[in-house]
Amino acid sequence: EIKALDRPHALRSQKTGVEVSYTYVEEGQEQAGVSKLISLYQDPVFMKHLQAGTLTGVHSKEPTLDDVFIELTGRCLK
Repeated sequence: EIKALDRPHALRSQKTGVEVSYTYVEEGQEQAGVSKLISLYQDPVFMKHLQAGTLTGVHSKEPTLDDVFIELTGRCLK
């Protein structure tokens, strides 16, 4: 059964979305958070540390074709 048919880039961008992980310092300790890129501006922790200048790292992760396959089928290829 065909679950989806499109270009690889289109499949990756329409399914799970780009995920952003970030690290920040709070009370002398490095902490971590994760948010979707599309709603990053609505993440209160990210916005607080962005404005305070206490972000120590920001990294994005685009979904792979494997991620899309697992989301569509519920299983992975061996």
